[in-house]
Amino acid sequence: MRATRYGRDKEYYARAAQETCLLAQIETRGGMANLDAICRVEGLDMVFFGRTDLSADMGHMGQPNHPKIVEAIEQGIRRAVALGMQAGAMAGSPECERYVAAGATVVIAGSDLSLLVRTADALAARHVQAPRRAAWAPARRCGWTTRCSPLIAATGGRRRASAAPAACMRRCGAWA
Repeated sequence: MRATRYGRDKEYYARAAQETCLLAQIETRGGMANLDAICRVEGLDMVFFGRTDLSADMGHMGQPNHPKIVEAIEQGIRRAVALGMQAGAMAGSPECERYVAAGATVVIAGSDLSLLVRTADALAARHVQAPRRAAWAPARRCGWTTRCSPLIAATGGRRRASAAPAACMRRCGAWA
């Protein structure tokens, strides 16, 4: 409803019908085998090759960049383009360049999930892991290592009210 501005945009549905793209995801050997028939479906705008599911179906689970998968997608792109169909795939480098060379009109060079994970890891390294490493290092140098280090590891770097380890942490400079 928000797209119609809650009913205020009376032209929305007519415009959406003209602007909507219909694509078929090819994610199995069966899809690859029936690619010609799929490309002839009236109203279909594009075929998109799903490398992760295709790799699992082809016996290479978790290996979307396996040479056999990349080659199969390249062949699929070439075949679809030869039939007059737009084709696309998700890819990293160097697969991205190979798919474009094969004729892909859309190549997604990263996913929202991978970008989110990389950014979260970078933030964790900067704001969480680095301070923990800094707190851990002095504790390992002190004479109370057997008491202090396990405490820091068990609490994720947070100080706990325990007399001997807390005294050690103050003494060795980890929690001055």
